[in-house]
Amino acid sequence: MLRWLYFLPAAAWAGEIFFLSVTPNLELPKISFFEADKLAHFAGYALLAGLLIGGWKFFSGHRAPHHAWRWAALALGFGAAMEIVQGTLVPHRVFDLYDIVANSLGALAAAGAWELGRKMLAGREA
Repeated sequence: MLRWLYFLPAAAWAGEIFFLSVTPNLELPKISFFEADKLAHFAGYALLAGLLIGGWKFFSGHRAPHHAWRWAALALGFGAAMEIVQGTLVPHRVFDLYDIVANSLGALAAAGAWELGRKMLAGREA
């Protein structure tokens, strides 16, 4: 069966993150009241974690507890790896610890939202 296709959106999004991470001289619009770069990191990794968690749910057919946190950890690790790649292999890009913080917060927010939704649905089914 082709259940692995449930992970295709997450793989496509991870590919997009990779492309954006290794593109030299990528500039985001400047917003004076909030740094758009950190918001983009938060949202991008929240989406990645959400797609991974959702892919696992449909792949496995269940909403097992703690799996959301494992997939968020994978997204977090991917984000850290991309920052290391930017800092070491991509010209005109730098390693930024605050980007890793934003990536991590986004991934953890997605896992937290998933777990909260799972618990709320479990309360309705009881």
